[in-house]
Amino acid sequence: MRLIYGISLALFIQLSDVSLMAVASDSVPASWQGEWSWDGGPDQMGIQYGGSLSIKDCDQTGCAYELSTGSARSVCGSEGRFRFSSPSKAVHEREGEDFQNKKVACLITFERKGPDMLVTGSDGSGCAIFCGHSGNFGGDFRRWSSVPMYHTSFNCRRAKQNIEKTICTHKILAELDRELSGRYSTLQEILSPETKQLRVEQQQWLKKRDQTCGTATDIAGCLETAYRQRTAELNKAIGAACGLSGNAKRCKGVRIK
Repeated sequence: MRLIYGISLALFIQLSDVSLMAVASDSVPASWQGEWSWDGGPDQMGIQYGGSLSIKDCDQTGCAYELSTGSARSVCGSEGRFRFSSPSKAVHEREGEDFQNKKVACLITFERKGPDMLVTGSDGSGCAIFCGHSGNFGGDFRRWSSVPMYHTSFNCRRAKQNIEKTICTHKILAELDRELSGRYSTLQEILSPETKQLRVEQQQWLKKRDQTCGTATDIAGCLETAYRQRTAELNKAIGAACGLSGNAKRCKGVRIK
């Protein structure tokens, strides 16, 4: 009886170990998936560095990804599918070209440094076709959900577009977003109920903002310029509206800039 119990217990432990190993193995790909962001800050010339990384559709062999790193000087872009070389490392070997247009390899590497940290890199002269002379795929990424966010006029935790994510993670842009939102609300109150044209103009500006800055090499710089220009336009409109005698009561206490 003891023998049977001992065999059953041993078999149960073995099966439990197999199940735990399967669960651990299954959790590896899932832990890679998500949106990642890198804010490299400005270099000595004041040029902002950074990047974005999207990882999805993972299985036991690897994941699909879209990676962008760089600055206004040079932007690296790659997409495809990387393969796991270990639970914490992955690689994507691409056929590229060097500066002499020769077909050579470009090795893009991914390494997890913790639950919310991921480091990318690249090796090989073939990466030149994806990056240019001075660029590379190196970046220290943080999981989007763990990136510190600043207070804006919208809910950053629900941000989907790269434009919104950039605003949420840059202090100056967040401040400009709040300022613009406040001036827009002020102008709405002054013009109420005749605000239809203002709403149309604001929607047009948002559309232009996304189209222009969404494809810019320096997204943060583009957004800062766009926000300062739009805020100046709103300030000018507030000044003009408050110059009308009919709006004197509504303009009481309004700061004219």
